[in-house]
Amino acid sequence: MDCAFCKIAAGELPSTIEYQDDEVMAFRDIHPSAPVHVLVIPKKHIDNILELEEFSIFEKVKRVVKKLNLINYKIVINGGDLQEVKHLHIHLMSERG
Repeated sequence: MDCAFCKIAAGELPSTIEYQDDEVMAFRDIHPSAPVHVLVIPKKHIDNILELEEFSIFEKVKRVVKKLNLINYKIVINGGDLQEVKHLHIHLMSERG
């Protein structure tokens, strides 16, 4: 599979990691839309949110918000053809972190 996010999760492509555990990784977006722009991805390839099962990615997003001390933030999830990379990812954006 030629998925950039799978390669980042496997350590094959460089990234600025903000958080990771066995299930997810959070890293800085290389084309940020805000001063703080982090992508939270499942390490396992999941095309979109419709494929999620018992996995609660939002608990992981909450950990990233707390770690970065974000007060005001926006969360965006794209699906289908709106995703530039066809791997479920959550944009976490804030003016300050």
